[in-house]
Amino acid sequence: MSFETVLPLITWGGYLVCLLYLTTLTIIFLALIVTAARENRERVKEASAEDFSIVRSSPFTIPVSVIAPAYNEEVCVSACVRSLLALDYPEYEVIVVNDGSTDGTLRRLTEDFDLQPAAPLYRRVIDTSEVQQIYRSRVDPRLTVIDKANGGKADALNAGANFARFRYLCCVDSDTVYHADAMLKGMRLVMPDPSRMVGVTSHVTLHSRPEHVVHDEQGRIRVDRNWLVTYQLLDYLRAFV
Repeated sequence: MSFETVLPLITWGGYLVCLLYLTTLTIIFLALIVTAARENRERVKEASAEDFSIVRSSPFTIPVSVIAPAYNEEVCVSACVRSLLALDYPEYEVIVVNDGSTDGTLRRLTEDFDLQPAAPLYRRVIDTSEVQQIYRSRVDPRLTVIDKANGGKADALNAGANFARFRYLCCVDSDTVYHADAMLKGMRLVMPDPSRMVGVTSHVTLHSRPEHVVHDEQGRIRVDRNWLVTYQLLDYLRAFV
């Protein structure tokens, strides 16, 4: 057979392989959507039956260390920290790790939260880049800021883990703001069986202009109606799924 005869067969074969791949992927995604919808319905029922006031007031509520690595987040880091300090949860601490930022991230934190140098005792369980200074907030004693040499996000999280006082860690991004009940709802899943539950995650909502965030009647943040942001949100959900 000549090359001119074989080429159309190869081309159509490639088309069929791509079609089969996309069809299989679509079926898998549809199956995941159906499964997720059923699971979400159960989660909603469980949450509606949960008495969060007991969790807030119980002496057995598990304390949490929140770790937020920050690299060149001068614009949004203060909004993130304020939302973390406003979490509706009985006992937790917030550890912001300035991972060698080259902008005014540390200066912004110092100005907004009245940071002062401190020398807390800690165990260096995990090796990390050099920690240069530790700060404590005089505005809110739950806030600790670690200033360290740049080592990447994982290195910053490890540095925060070295300073964490509590055994449960909540690792967050410093360019995000959080619902006040986020910690409460997340730890609700841990408390019934902490020996079995090793991790909890959540989904995110994107917004192109945080200063124009709109809440619905239940106090939840509405999804941004910008079509580009909506497309990015769909891509986030696809990645999470």
